[in-house]
Amino acid sequence: MHELVRKTLEIYLRERRVLGHSDFPPSALPHLNEKNAVFVTLYFGGKVIASQGRINCKKENTLYECVDLALACLTDPRFSENLKNPDLIDQIHIRVDTFAPSSRQILRNISELNVRDEGIIFLSQNLGKLSVILPNMIKENPTSEAYFELAKQKAGITTELTNADYVIYGLKTTVSSDF
Repeated sequence: MHELVRKTLEIYLRERRVLGHSDFPPSALPHLNEKNAVFVTLYFGGKVIASQGRINCKKENTLYECVDLALACLTDPRFSENLKNPDLIDQIHIRVDTFAPSSRQILRNISELNVRDEGIIFLSQNLGKLSVILPNMIKENPTSEAYFELAKQKAGITTELTNADYVIYGLKTTVSSDF
């Protein structure tokens, strides 16, 4: 999938057109028959410069979802701040996480999170907040509590919460990356 993202970005930035069906890399074609959620993360100089994703697939299949989110990364303000010259697109690194709805499980407690294999979806309907921390995104001291605190921070929650305020899901993804 990372090859699809790279090709999508290269064609859009160099030719100002959206990737067509004939442009799809052969490795991406099996995703035409899937409907999985996708998260695209772009790195430059060792840091995240863009990310886009959805917890449910909105397009007709995983492949189109990936193309849509790759293009959406171009609207992330960090992208234009960090990649001033589009010719540097060859130097970005790409991570694509995909997951089926069945790969997320409600956790009764954050301590149930397996930090080696899972990320989390944090959802607070009471507060209207949602955040996602993908697997292996915390490199130093990856504890379940660190994932929970980062998810709260990302959702903009600074107050104390009760268990009735939120639901957390453990999330296993399939990762495709060029690093």
